[in-house]
Amino acid sequence: LTYTYNGATGGNGTATSSYTTGGSAITLPTPTKTGYTFAGWYAESNFTTLVSGSQSPTADATIYAKWTANTYTLTYTYNGATGGNGTATSSYTTGGTAITLPTPTKTGYTFAGWYAESGFTTSVTGAQTPTADATIYAKWSAINYTLTYNENGATSGAVPTDATNYNIGNSAVIAGNTGSLARTGYSFAGWALLADGSGTVYQSGQALTWGSASQTLYAKWTANTYTISYNTNGAA
Repeated sequence: LTYTYNGATGGNGTATSSYTTGGSAITLPTPTKTGYTFAGWYAESNFTTLVSGSQSPTADATIYAKWTANTYTLTYTYNGATGGNGTATSSYTTGGTAITLPTPTKTGYTFAGWYAESGFTTSVTGAQTPTADATIYAKWSAINYTLTYNENGATSGAVPTDATNYNIGNSAVIAGNTGSLARTGYSFAGWALLADGSGTVYQSGQALTWGSASQTLYAKWTANTYTISYNTNGAA
């Protein structure tokens, strides 16, 4: 018996087996092939007649290994993605079209790629042709945002500075008027996210919770009120 393994990657060390009439029957090899399931031996290259069990041939013959392509599933763990996360799994059948990995998004973060482990050790890149079911994990890098103070029309003094990088969900502690900002005719009244002073006004020591953008705090000015007094200076 001559074996045609048709691309087997294992169990294919025996090229032929011999049988002598009246002797021990031939036990057929069980080969393996990466990405495929062995579907048996056949008497023809077009896989018409299955050859199974121990063999006691009565003539020389060639038999052919048949393979069935395996299908594998990639499962995506998006780790909080807020967009591009509509595909839960992708399937690949050996010899078919490779899987193109999704590119998800997450508010306040940059996508840092897919990884084979939840601890992000082995990067998974490019089109995928898996040879086993697997789960891959999205890694995210928080975007750094800044806090800037704007003097908003002050005529003297200096704004506070904040060199901290803030990520989404962080909180900044609001500075006071540490640079003695002043504006002629006005009193300093805190800090606002809008230049016109509308909306929430923040005072020294309060917390500003971070979203997904850098923030500017504008000095809020309250117009002073002045009184004119008239002296009659002895008028009768």
